[in-house]
Amino acid sequence: MFRFVGGDVWKNINAIANKSRKKKAAIAYVTKDRDIQFGEDDMLFVDASNQAIASGETSAKVIGRAIRAGAQVYSCPGLHAKVMLFDDTAVVGSANLSQSSADDLIEGAMITDNPQMVASVAKFFESLKGVSDKVDAAFIKRIKQIEVVRRGNSSKKRRSVHTRRSSSKVWILGTSDLDDDAYPAERKRVDKGEKLAEQEKKKSSSTVTWARLTGKSRFRREAKPGDVIININSEHGKKTPYAVYKTMPILRVQKETNCTRFYMEFFANADKSSLTWSQFQSLVKRVELPRKVTRFCAQEVPTNYADAIFALWDEAIK
Repeated sequence: MFRFVGGDVWKNINAIANKSRKKKAAIAYVTKDRDIQFGEDDMLFVDASNQAIASGETSAKVIGRAIRAGAQVYSCPGLHAKVMLFDDTAVVGSANLSQSSADDLIEGAMITDNPQMVASVAKFFESLKGVSDKVDAAFIKRIKQIEVVRRGNSSKKRRSVHTRRSSSKVWILGTSDLDDDAYPAERKRVDKGEKLAEQEKKKSSSTVTWARLTGKSRFRREAKPGDVIININSEHGKKTPYAVYKTMPILRVQKETNCTRFYMEFFANADKSSLTWSQFQSLVKRVELPRKVTRFCAQEVPTNYADAIFALWDEAIK
């Protein structure tokens, strides 16, 4: 599983941390422990140099709390990493453990349980021991005496910046092929949208396809560019879908007077990686997707179920 989250990354990290038995982290600057609490046998590497303490970038009080809770804390001057390991899940991103990171800044992180990546992160922590100082009670007592002068202090409250969502969503969407001459009055709008969507493609070999949505649905209301669609495709007039396509990223959402048009990227190898309707039904049954999947459904797939579906997809083709 490889998953990217952006924006409110700490909500995702906190959920993983709370379920883990052992936590390891190399986070350059730590001033808050609201989102991760380090305890018995956990490990934390941080820049607790005199300069980092004096500037307020690292809090002696917070890392002292971690030590009293039983964590192993190391000071690594010059550390700039933001890497975490929760049991067998690794997180690599941009976020320090601070109030501004949680509430003001736009952060991003990659989350994975890939064994090779997890092993590499674990090895990274071991390598840090050789260039770090163990923080003990005497170390904490010394740095608590350092005068803290926070950089950029101002009487003006900092403006908070938030992204609208923490990560892209995965949707299952059932569609039916349209005749080329369907909705001729809309052709100009279709062509205009296709030209704009072409500019957003990830691969030049891909083509642009679109779905025309009417009526009230959560998908029509919430789906955005960057979201990914698992597309159940049917031939017009046929009862059984002829293919289910693995990933079709939304490139553009075009709201029109009588419909909303979703332009998607159709990868060149999409047919080779597609499933039959029966193969896909067996797959969603195997991962125990909580909601029933029908040929014309439009539903969001929870992250953990989406990860499971994609991980087992190639196996389902066989």
